Amino acid sequence: MFVGISDGAASVYYDNAQKLATTATGIDVTGTATMDGLTVGSSTITETTNDLTINATDDLFLEANGNRVFQAWDNGSLQYVAITNGSQNLAEFNSNGDISFYEDTGTTAKF
Repeated sequence: MFVGISDGAASVYYDNAQKLATTATGIDVTGTATMDGLTVGSSTITETTNDLTINATDDLFLEANGNRVFQAWDNGSLQYVAITNGSQNLAEFNSNGDISFYEDTGTTAKF
């Protein structure tokens, strides 16, 4: 069932349970949203043949509990991948072949 309120919210129900609702800032989905692609800003996330592709138009960051644990970026001439513990580098991999592993403060490369 679909419920729409003039100048207000719109809701979609399945088996008497609300699954989709519009809000003043966007939408709320209850349950799982299944789609063949997702565009966030100018970046996209797609899945084909069980491969997940994240096409970030700039840098890529993965965070856990608000702490950055992985980042990949391109400064125009070199590409970098860094693994962190949230605030300090643990390892860094550069496209020029340099690989660095850091000590416990994340500032001095040990290898």
